Amino acid sequence: MIPGVARIPADIKSPGVVRHNADFDMLIFGESDGSRSQRCEQFASVLQDAGTTAIIPENINHELWAKFVMQASLSSVTALTRLNLGPLRENVQSADLFQRSMVETAQVGHAIVAGLHPDIAAQQWKFLAGLPGKVHASMLDDLVRGKRIELDYLSGDVVRLGALHGVATPLHEIFVATLAPFVYGTPG
Repeated sequence: MIPGVARIPADIKSPGVVRHNADFDMLIFGESDGSRSQRCEQFASVLQDAGTTAIIPENINHELWAKFVMQASLSSVTALTRLNLGPLRENVQSADLFQRSMVETAQVGHAIVAGLHPDIAAQQWKFLAGLPGKVHASMLDDLVRGKRIELDYLSGDVVRLGALHGVATPLHEIFVATLAPFVYGTPG
């Protein structure tokens, strides 16, 4: 490396040119009010020209909740068990816990956002069933490395929003209580 000259990472060909090599080559985005704006259309065009799949859904809030239903449970369950998705799906008890926690989150979503798909939790479980068994949430990586974890913004939000909208969230309350000592990194 030349002193005083920044090294360009291998996935950045040159300034402003990034090589994309992720398995999931898709970006879903939209306006919070559900409209199809010119800026979203322009952004989609730029992404498509770059070879990325750009999706502007009818209602971005439905998409956000679909991901949240899956992510809140994936994060807490993989972190609590210190396991990848595969063993959790294959074990009857852990798969049941995982699915029930997704249903809790979906119930919160239904209380907040009109028109969410009635089977949103089942749809997200089907999505998880198609992922490789080695998949886990980044919260597990952070936990194992002793770093702060994003519990407050996942299961913590499920609990807070559930309380605000009169929806019981006992599983996520347990997730929050058991992972709380790790929110700021490894206790000690």
